[in-house]
Amino acid sequence: MEAATTPAATGAMPGDPTRSASSLPPAVRGWVAAASAVLAARRMPVPLILRLRVADRGALTLNFARHCFTGDIPLDALPVDSVAILVETGVPAPADAVEYDLDPLLWLIGTRAFPDEPAPWLAPSERYHLVRFPNLRPLPIGLDVVRMTAILGNAYANADELAVAARVPLADARTVINGYSLVGILTASSGAAMPAAAAQPGPAAAAEPSRVETAPADAAAAPDAARTDPPKPGTLERLRGKLGL
Repeated sequence: MEAATTPAATGAMPGDPTRSASSLPPAVRGWVAAASAVLAARRMPVPLILRLRVADRGALTLNFARHCFTGDIPLDALPVDSVAILVETGVPAPADAVEYDLDPLLWLIGTRAFPDEPAPWLAPSERYHLVRFPNLRPLPIGLDVVRMTAILGNAYANADELAVAARVPLADARTVINGYSLVGILTASSGAAMPAAAAQPGPAAAAEPSRVETAPADAAAAPDAARTDPPKPGTLERLRGKLGL
């Protein structure tokens, strides 16, 4: 399965992501350095292999051509806060290594690099939309994230509009958009209309968006764009199942 590409995650980050994290200035250390390396890898004409060595944890190898990662660090053992991370390129995983879908790891990196503010590669004038639904089954995902995922799958929204439509704090909406942008499954538009629920906040803001598909993540099924017909019953429950809840 190939990694999805998006104009929402192609901006440059400061510093050289292939240097040791200890040699980078504080602004680009830790998960920020890892996010920078992912973005740099996506800009390469030939998919790179990245290895992230996380202090006191172990190493993870990211293969963008196969959209998978291998390594000896369980996802739930990755530290939340920034730590020393050494980023290397061109170090393949052993041939017999177990491969895992890359979506959950990229989500964790994207949400932890900039937990309370917009990622610097995102443009404040643009709205964002999911081109496919993610595979986050290995992660503990709350109902608020499910709701925001459904909204982004059916409409374009910026963080402010997403927060109003989903009735969540702005920081939570920013975190979700950051995460999906690093997974590489957002497309951006400066002219798309805002979600109806954001224009008219209230009880309707939590209504289930229409036609949330449940195809496997590796099928890269594209969500429906901004429909106005009434939502089908049970779509939020089906999306919860898609995300492993």
